[in-house]
Amino acid sequence: MKRIRPLLILFISALLISTNLGAQTRVDQDLLNEILKIKAIDNHAHPLKYVADGEKPDDEFDALPLDAITPFPLPVRLTLPNL
Repeated sequence: MKRIRPLLILFISALLISTNLGAQTRVDQDLLNEILKIKAIDNHAHPLKYVADGEKPDDEFDALPLDAITPFPLPVRLTLPNL
């Protein structure tokens, strides 16, 4: 029992020291303001524009159609036997 007591005191001390008692409790307003400026769709996205029934379809997008991509071998780690 004499040997366990110092180890227990050491363990509890280490636990209390490692605990961050000064943790942030409020939102950093500057950080929140910057986060709120982030757009959901950036200038690298290629979404189709919504058009109502009867309107001209969206033909101004520049997304690469999948049929224009020629077949290519996958890296070995991504082939079926290796998944």
